[in-house]
Amino acid sequence: MSDLPQDVLIAIFAFIHPLKVEKYRLLSRSFNSFLTSKHFALLNLSKWFLATSRNYSKGIKPSRHTSVTEEVRILFHGRVQQQEAITTLLSNRLKTSLLVLGACGPRVLVPIPSSIGRLILLESLSLSLSGLNGCIPREIGSLKSLKHLDLKQNSLEGQIPDEIGNLTHLKYLGLQYNKLSGRIPASLSRLKNLDRLQVNGNRLDGCIPPELGLLSSVKYMKLEENRLEGSIPPELGELSNLIILSISKNRFEGSIPSSFCHLNKLRVMSVDNNNLSPPDGVVATWLKEQRVIFEQ
Repeated sequence: MSDLPQDVLIAIFAFIHPLKVEKYRLLSRSFNSFLTSKHFALLNLSKWFLATSRNYSKGIKPSRHTSVTEEVRILFHGRVQQQEAITTLLSNRLKTSLLVLGACGPRVLVPIPSSIGRLILLESLSLSLSGLNGCIPREIGSLKSLKHLDLKQNSLEGQIPDEIGNLTHLKYLGLQYNKLSGRIPASLSRLKNLDRLQVNGNRLDGCIPPELGLLSSVKYMKLEENRLEGSIPPELGELSNLIILSISKNRFEGSIPSSFCHLNKLRVMSVDNNNLSPPDGVVATWLKEQRVIFEQ
């Protein structure tokens, strides 16, 4: 059987799910060589998802139960050759969004493949509760069309890549409840369209970059449950659209900057479990007049 032409072998193995092809590598050395080739991975995956491809060509969007979920599962679970092949298929077909719900995501801890940076038309990437570990690849900064990035409640480690600052169309950045460490990159200040910034529940340290005061569109900023320290930068008082600010359970010192009196839309400010002094003077008066829900 190993002497059969490749097109015959492809026809034989085309009906087998890509994630189950692996076990046939043990049949012979020639099988192993053939089944681990990028060429076979692309042909096998193309055949397996042919029906979905036809729907895409007709402008039919997949439901959450179609084989696009299987493609994404292979993108994270598969060998390097399969990851590359799936990325090629998705980059050619997936025009608007890639949505992976936690219930449909990987069952074991897997990293985000760097090849995900090739899905340059992606607008929404939702991988919360998907069993992700390792670092966030810098290649994610190549997704220049991205508007929604949700990686919350995984086991991601390392620093937040500076390259996320390249995603200038981003409106939502959700990195909460991972194991991210290091400083909040000042490059996030380039996200002028950002509406929600949520990096709470990590191991971030250092000071809040004063550059975050340039996020003119942000409404919700959640930085609580980290290891952030220093004083609250007065530049945050320039966030004219801010509605909720939460910096509780960190190591901040000093007082609430008087520049916060310019936050006319602020409704909730949570600063408890820090080393901040109680507000007084103009800040105390402003909190009362503004009717801000203040938690200290």
